[in-house]
Amino acid sequence: MLNSCTLELRAMNDGESKETRTGKAIGSVFAVCDRRKKTDDGWETAGEIKVGVVGWEKLADAVSGIKKGDKFLASGRIESREYNEKTYIDFTVNSIGMLAGAKPKPAEVPADDDLPF
Repeated sequence: MLNSCTLELRAMNDGESKETRTGKAIGSVFAVCDRRKKTDDGWETAGEIKVGVVGWEKLADAVSGIKKGDKFLASGRIESREYNEKTYIDFTVNSIGMLAGAKPKPAEVPADDDLPF
């Protein structure tokens, strides 16, 4: 059985980066995915699903660079885990991208003396 899906998500907080004891990079952010349902008038929002989005190694920087309110599309696998008698849903990504209309990240501007002209 293949556990793979693509979700349209909205960040609930700024992304964070960490490292495991063995030095592997991890990026994480909490996000919501709107549940949609079809009605006679079209589609409407029918609640939301909250997930912890996790990116390992090369994807850690992309996930940790997400800012609160950013909308992004991610593909990966859904996993659940128990912690302190609560069930949490994690979404481990294998690809990620910002959606149109998302706030662009500011480019780093070189100092005047570093300009090539």
